Amino acid sequence: MIFACRIGCVVMTAFFCAYGAENIFSPVNKYQLATPLLDSMRARSLDTGFVPFFGLPNDFASLPRTPALMATVGKQKVGGNIFVMPVIDGRSSQSMYNYYLGCDIAYESPHVMGAITYDVHSTKQCVPQSIADTLSDIKTEQVNTGYNHIDGTNAKDFNFPAGYLKLAYNPLSLLVGKYKLRWGPGYKGNLGLSGTTFAPFYFYYLQLSMGSLLTASCFLNGLDDDFLFSSAGIPRYSAGQRLDIRLGKHWQIGIYELVDFSGVNLLARYANPLQIYYFANVSGGNSVSDPGGERASNVLGGGDISFNCNRLRVYGAVLNDDLTMFDANGSPNKFGAQGGVVYYLDGHVREIGAEYTHVSWGTYTHRNPGFGRHTYFGESRGFPYGNDIDLWNIRARGTIVPTLDWKTELNVWVKGDGTLELYHWDLYDLNGTPAPGHGDNQGGGVDYVHDQKMVQLNLSVTYNPYAWLSIGGTYEPSFTKTETVHYAQVFARASIPHIKSYSTQ
Repeated sequence: MIFACRIGCVVMTAFFCAYGAENIFSPVNKYQLATPLLDSMRARSLDTGFVPFFGLPNDFASLPRTPALMATVGKQKVGGNIFVMPVIDGRSSQSMYNYYLGCDIAYESPHVMGAITYDVHSTKQCVPQSIADTLSDIKTEQVNTGYNHIDGTNAKDFNFPAGYLKLAYNPLSLLVGKYKLRWGPGYKGNLGLSGTTFAPFYFYYLQLSMGSLLTASCFLNGLDDDFLFSSAGIPRYSAGQRLDIRLGKHWQIGIYELVDFSGVNLLARYANPLQIYYFANVSGGNSVSDPGGERASNVLGGGDISFNCNRLRVYGAVLNDDLTMFDANGSPNKFGAQGGVVYYLDGHVREIGAEYTHVSWGTYTHRNPGFGRHTYFGESRGFPYGNDIDLWNIRARGTIVPTLDWKTELNVWVKGDGTLELYHWDLYDLNGTPAPGHGDNQGGGVDYVHDQKMVQLNLSVTYNPYAWLSIGGTYEPSFTKTETVHYAQVFARASIPHIKSYSTQ
C-alpha cells in the first residue's frame, strides 16, 4: 500500500502508484492473484532482510502502472490511462464475447494516496449447466443490473471496482472507499476474507504498524445488498479486526475476528475496534422476530500461521463460525481449514505449490432471514467457492522468455450439497438439532463416496510485449464421472502508451 514500483523504459518517466484493490487480481480472472503480485511475494520471500506479513498480501510492493498522462507538482503525482479489453469465452456448449472499456487514475503524495478504476462492459454471461460451470474459477468481474443507464446502450453496464483514498503517516494509515481487502496467506482463496466479491465500501480501514514486530488492522464497511434479503430496507454491515505478529525471523501468526450484522442500532457496538466482538455479541432467540437486532449478528473467528525460510513457505489457517466448533450433537459443521506449501525456484520455473482447503456445509450461512450471512451479492466473502467443499490444488508457474508467462494447475474438487442460500433454520430445527434431508454431510466432512467430484486442469499463458499491452489465453478441461467440459478463454488488454509528462514545482 505504498508507492514503490518504478515503471521501466517503455514509460519515459517514473510513476509511483498505490498498490491497491484495483490490481491485486488478474484483470481477466477475479479469482486469480495477479502475476506481478506473486512475483513480488517471491522476491520478498527470497529477500534475506525484512520479510512482510504474508497474511496481508495488500501490503506487498505495488504493481507497475502505465499512465498515458502524468503530472508532477513538487512531491505530488497524478496520472491516468484508458484501457480496452476484449474477452472471448468458450465452453463445450456455449461461447460468448465481451468487451471492457475503462480508466485508471492514481494520485500520490508523501502522506496521501488514492486510486480510481471504472469501466463499462457488455453483460453476456455463462448459464451454469454443470458442476464444471458452478466451480469454474475463471471469471471476469461483471455487473448486470438490467437497468438501461443510457438510452441506446442496450446490454451494457458499469462497474466501479475500486475508488479509495488513503492517509498514511507512520505508523498509522487510514483508508476510506471501495477496496478489495484480502486477509490470509492462501492461494485459491482465504477462509475469512478473500476479496473476490465486488469491493464493499469501507467507512474506515485502519492499520497500526509496530515495525517488524506486529501490525494491527481493523475495518468497518457497508454491504449494500440488503435488498436481496428483505424489502424492509434494513442495512447490512460488517466489521473486522486482525493482529499479525512476527516470532523470530521465520514465523508469522495472524489472528482475526469478523462480524456481519444488520441495523443501525448495532453500529455503536461493533464500530469500535477496541473490543472483542464475541463478548459484545448477544446470541439466542429466533432472529425472524428481531431481524435488525443483536441476535441476528454473525461472529466468525480465525487465524493463520506462516513459516518462511528463503525459498520455502509453509502456511496453515483455520476459521470457526460463531466461535463454536461443535453443535449440540457434537457435529462439526461450521468451520474451515486450509494448508499449503510454496517453493520458489530460478529459471523457467519460478514457483511450485500445493494447497488443500476444506469448508464445512454450514460455515457461511446464518439465521433466517440471513442478514448476517457471510456473503456479498450472493458470493462468499470467505472462501470464494462457498460451503461444503474440499479443494486440492497443485500448481506451477514461470516464464518462457521475459515477456511470456505461463501457469498450470491441477484442481480436484469434492462438492457437497451445502450452499450459501441455506438459512440457519433450514439447517436445524428449533431445538438446535440438525434437520434431516440435507444429504450426506450432517457433520463437517465432505462425503467422498456420494458427493460430486471433479478433476480440473488449467494451462494459461500471458504475453506482455509492452507495459501497456497484454495478450493471453487459458485452456481448462474439467472431468466428472458423466461428462468432460472444455473451457477456453482468449483476451487482450491494451492501454494508451505514455504520451506526456508534466513537471513543475
